[in-house]
Amino acid sequence: NSNIDLNLALSKAYKDLKKRRKYFDHLEFANKSKKTELKFNIDNEKHKFSKIKSIFNNDRLDGISFKDQSFRLIFILGLPRSGTTLTENILSSHSQVCASGEFDGMQNLGDQVLHNETINNINDKDLITKFRRYYLDRLPNVEKTILNITDKMPLNFLWIGLILKCFPSAKIVNLQRNPVATCWSIFNTYFPGGGNAYSYDQSDIYDYYNLYLDLMQHWNNIYPNKIFNLDYEMLTTQPEEEIKKLLIYCDLSIQKACFNPHLNKRVINTASSIQVRKKIYTGSSRDWQTYREFIFPKIFDLA
Repeated sequence: NSNIDLNLALSKAYKDLKKRRKYFDHLEFANKSKKTELKFNIDNEKHKFSKIKSIFNNDRLDGISFKDQSFRLIFILGLPRSGTTLTENILSSHSQVCASGEFDGMQNLGDQVLHNETINNINDKDLITKFRRYYLDRLPNVEKTILNITDKMPLNFLWIGLILKCFPSAKIVNLQRNPVATCWSIFNTYFPGGGNAYSYDQSDIYDYYNLYLDLMQHWNNIYPNKIFNLDYEMLTTQPEEEIKKLLIYCDLSIQKACFNPHLNKRVINTASSIQVRKKIYTGSSRDWQTYREFIFPKIFDLA
């Protein structure tokens, strides 16, 4: 939609000129238009989250055992703009870790679980074996020496139950960041495709953030000690300490390269590609303060 593109370009120009009101007006116009185009309704998301919780409502991870694949999977997830790309860069700086980027394999499987009426037992070994094969067949080929592969699709937080059923030994890293910083950054980011359709309206973002918190509470309750909750602010203020904890959780040796993720040469195709080329820095979680007057008031209740 050229109207959306034009308003996004004007918004960016006014932001650079520090004309905050004009910047916000054009951004809001572009976002409203995009929301209308996508026909987004937050009630559909509420129904989806509720259904996921009812399907994955116990910790039955035993009972199905698999011959493990030759490498371990590390899922880096959380809301967008919460530090997932930085975390992937830290881990993939390790000599025994390969990054597969934002990989939609688990999302496709989750959609099958939600929409395929013939799937009525998520503990069925044949089904889970089929799901595992589907996912593994679509991963990039890696050298035999690589022992870990990361999957950095933020929305995989929806599918933690499914991930652990398919890959009981998977490591799960959930990023947590200042809620106001996260929500404002989501509203300011134009996501290609329709994967973050809630992101074009601040009221929807607020509701979606609460759905995320509620679902993460659910996963932490039924899979205690399985999820590593990584605080983005702590990661940027005391990187050495937090990176060590992250590596220990992932059963990785401490390697110097992980403390200099900005030197990682791999290609990054997400909205955070420029930031992660800088040294780990603090302060990005305070950027929203310049625009406080434009932020949906309820979002401050999340902090």
